[in-house]
Amino acid sequence: MDEDTGSVPTEPVSKSERKRLRKRERWMEAKKRRKATRKEKRKASNARRIAEGRPSYRIERRMIKEKESSIPSPSDMQTVVIDLSFDDLMEDRNIKKLVNQIQRSYACNRRAVRPMNLHLTDFGGKTEAKMIESAPGYTSWNVHIHKESYLDIFEKENLVYLTSESDQVMTELDLRKVYIIGGLVDHNHHKGLCYKKAMEAGIGHAQLPIAEYIRLASRSVLTVNHVFEILSAFEESKDWREAFRRVIPERKVAKGKEQSKDTPSIVDTDKEKEET
Repeated sequence: MDEDTGSVPTEPVSKSERKRLRKRERWMEAKKRRKATRKEKRKASNARRIAEGRPSYRIERRMIKEKESSIPSPSDMQTVVIDLSFDDLMEDRNIKKLVNQIQRSYACNRRAVRPMNLHLTDFGGKTEAKMIESAPGYTSWNVHIHKESYLDIFEKENLVYLTSESDQVMTELDLRKVYIIGGLVDHNHHKGLCYKKAMEAGIGHAQLPIAEYIRLASRSVLTVNHVFEILSAFEESKDWREAFRRVIPERKVAKGKEQSKDTPSIVDTDKEKEET
């Protein structure tokens, strides 16, 4: 203590400490700028939503919470299953894509006007591990998660596996039926597997009525979330054309020379880049 002033002398600040403090100040300033930028982006995005006749994000979140508090009973909802029994057939990068597609399907169902009764079956292995890593909050989702196969959960006569190889074309959704989406990424290496699985199990199968509404330039395989989103959109609109229009990415739609302007075609050139 200084005997003349009675104060404790201030310790000199080292060069490294001054450097750390300056770095901290720069970080705080950058944080403020990032926060301001995000705020401006939210304002601009909300303005666009309102101009398009959609609710703001705050109102949409409130609507989602209100809807979740008054979800209809499962007997009044269309049941959809994502079959996760293909773990051993996929590399880790495709497991990651699959988990991303499951998350998108769940997000779609949360926003849906008519939510579906969503089940995940054969849940375990690499898919479960990646879910724990990428979406640890999945245990609180409004989704039914089963270790068992769909064959152990639902009546066999009510099961319909959705596969592009089926010769049965869907015309509507039947509330009594349980529609199964194969949780398989990279179908090109396992062509016809979902159809074969349905045939071996002796259950129903069907394909979406894609050919009746859109012309495909190449393969007709869609991602898990695209199939789910199409079913969800059809459940709301009861219009297949409208359901495809809402879900199929614009970059995959092209106009052919002999094509009706009311019938878009899908050009599948990016092999699911949007899922990486």
